[in-house]
Amino acid sequence: FLQLYLNWRYRDRLGLPEKVWSWGWGSHPTDIDPADPNRAHLVDMLQWLSLHFAGRIEPTGSSVLRWSSQREAAEDYFAWESAHPGTSSFPGHSLAVNWAEYPYLRAVAEEMDEFLWIADLNLAPGVEAYHLRKGQLDQVVLWRATGTSTVDLSSLVGPRVRVVGLETGLLLATSATVVTVGQEPLVVTEDVARIAVIGTAGLGSTFTVRLIGPPGGFGSLFYSLGPYALNLPYLGQVLIDPNYAAMMISGPVTTSGLDMPISIPNDPVWLGLALWFQGVVWGFDGASARLTTNAPQVTVQ
Repeated sequence: FLQLYLNWRYRDRLGLPEKVWSWGWGSHPTDIDPADPNRAHLVDMLQWLSLHFAGRIEPTGSSVLRWSSQREAAEDYFAWESAHPGTSSFPGHSLAVNWAEYPYLRAVAEEMDEFLWIADLNLAPGVEAYHLRKGQLDQVVLWRATGTSTVDLSSLVGPRVRVVGLETGLLLATSATVVTVGQEPLVVTEDVARIAVIGTAGLGSTFTVRLIGPPGGFGSLFYSLGPYALNLPYLGQVLIDPNYAAMMISGPVTTSGLDMPISIPNDPVWLGLALWFQGVVWGFDGASARLTTNAPQVTVQ
């Protein structure tokens, strides 16, 4: 529901063409029996929706949630289709993942995939926030109706995090201590893709560059002769100079990571050589690819 609401809110806030939005669930008759444990879950869900969204009015003046029967929802669709002849309310025909055809916010789909609600959060006046979790991975989704403010989320997620704008898909920060909250919803998620350097780059020695990520993913390690700064939507920040970059290794990321040993010749000509390392993990957590949020520099000594 939160994913659907954030997509609806985006279109409503920007004044994009109106569509019909519906959300629901299926239940067996036994689920509403007072003796059935599922009834308590349904009651909790309905109370939560009523508390936060039923009767709520956005700054645009739009009403967020209206309880409807299946027949009422169908009538809404029929009315929309009559007013928009020959137009599909859900464009896109590819059977494969094709973000160019996807009619919703890509960042919401990638960043919030399979995360489940844990708790409502009361962080600061005017900030709406929810604690989500997937397995052992924590996430906070938060926004403001108007204005901006900062919050400290370090007690909930971290210490390494990715702060991503759900409307732009941009990586906005990597610290949970001071998170700037505005009208664009954010997700703050524990960072699971990073680079670690093991050992020292000295003449005649070997050190290891390790790509750390969730086991089961596929990773690639790159090096470059200089740093860089380019923020790419949905992927993260390119932190090494692509003009002087090359791939070192690709392969599956295990529980210990993906390692690349690098041996330095015992030759003074290598003294002072500086290298920057960054990695990318493909196809995990629902995302197409994700760059590491760090790119450590190593200088031969």
